[in-house]
Amino acid sequence: MLCAVGTVGCKAEGGKDRSPARATGNRTTTTARAALEAYCSAALGFATVEPPEIDDAASEAEQTTQLQQYASATLKPAADDLATDAPDEITSDVNVVVAAVDEMATSGDPAAYDNDTVELARGRLHRFELEHCDLATETVTMADFSFSAIDGVKAGSVSFDASNDGEEYHELAIIAKRPSTTLSFDQILALDDAATQQRHATYVGGIEPVAPGDTGFTVVDLRAGDYLVACFLPVGSTPEQFESDSEPSGDPHTARGMKREFKVS
Repeated sequence: MLCAVGTVGCKAEGGKDRSPARATGNRTTTTARAALEAYCSAALGFATVEPPEIDDAASEAEQTTQLQQYASATLKPAADDLATDAPDEITSDVNVVVAAVDEMATSGDPAAYDNDTVELARGRLHRFELEHCDLATETVTMADFSFSAIDGVKAGSVSFDASNDGEEYHELAIIAKRPSTTLSFDQILALDDAATQQRHATYVGGIEPVAPGDTGFTVVDLRAGDYLVACFLPVGSTPEQFESDSEPSGDPHTARGMKREFKVS
């Protein structure tokens, strides 16, 4: 079986190599394809790693330790897999991401990863993955206060690429309804207790706040079922507010209708 594909080095009787000349090209192509598939798998694993659970009520030192532990135990193994399988043309960008994860594991400082240099590298990697990996793409437009239609989503790896056409910042949170629940998404969102909400639905990924005129992306692995995209930022989340670090007091954007249900089949 190992020699059935014309692999270089497979010999006929007497040790004479009778492989056709094209075998080298076939093997190279097959090897390159396998390496690319390995990278794409690692990229999906890195993109869908569980977010950190940081206790907002903990002290600053405790939160730093929690982030260090998350980066070391959860994010770093996924980043190392990414580096192992990275094609040559994107190695420099992968190295930027890996170095940022290593620094966050050492310092516990989120700014080690959340900065323009890492964002640019991740953007270039994402464009490579859209071109070379088997990723379905959903293009979403965010406005004040709505999402464009999301239809025909198939189970599997999906890239959500969102642009913000509004005047406020917007995020895109992807929420899956648990198969056991009989509640609607509106009923789930109306629940006051987060733990109770999580018995009926679960967060599967999302795009962090996007400035007006900018874009963002996330890659998620979706199973068949009922989903919701929603923006929970408060009304008044303008660029001026973000720059001033003040807390807007408005209702969440969902209260203005910024949510949309979709099905995955």
